[in-house]
Amino acid sequence: MTEKETIQHIITTRKFPRTFDDYANYIFLVGPIAFVAIGFSMIYNYIKFHTGLLILTISILFIFLGLLFAFFVLTRLNDNITFKSISAITDDNMDNIAERLNQKFNLRRIDVNKELNSIVAFTKITAFSWGERLTLVFDKDCILVNSRPSGSTQPLTFIKDRQNIKKLEQIL
Repeated sequence: MTEKETIQHIITTRKFPRTFDDYANYIFLVGPIAFVAIGFSMIYNYIKFHTGLLILTISILFIFLGLLFAFFVLTRLNDNITFKSISAITDDNMDNIAERLNQKFNLRRIDVNKELNSIVAFTKITAFSWGERLTLVFDKDCILVNSRPSGSTQPLTFIKDRQNIKKLEQIL
């Protein structure tokens, strides 16, 4: 998919097109699914061998924690590809917005593409992140923003993506 097609896809769907790396990140669901499987095997053990109420209680806890972790992982993976729409309050040009991004964020690189009406910025490594990719796509009446890990080696971030989106809302 070319850059222009990618931008058009983002404008129409409000999401990045999924790549192999996005699908590969679903490997992180193995842990929560294992918790649920262990919980169900403990319930089977309780029913088949009458092992006791403690086993049943622990199995319910395992199933609950597995489902909770799976929900968290799926939510974060979906947030990585979803864009948030921000109403453009000011009519600043892309260069002014890029300059404000550079001032507000610890950036290692920023790319302004006036042809495609987009800005892509890469943050530096911090204690909570191995670097984020900030994407701003300028639509007719709004600006679409996204923050996601810059590489496929870190599919999940705990709070850095949401903090970046809040900073972008303040800037815009």
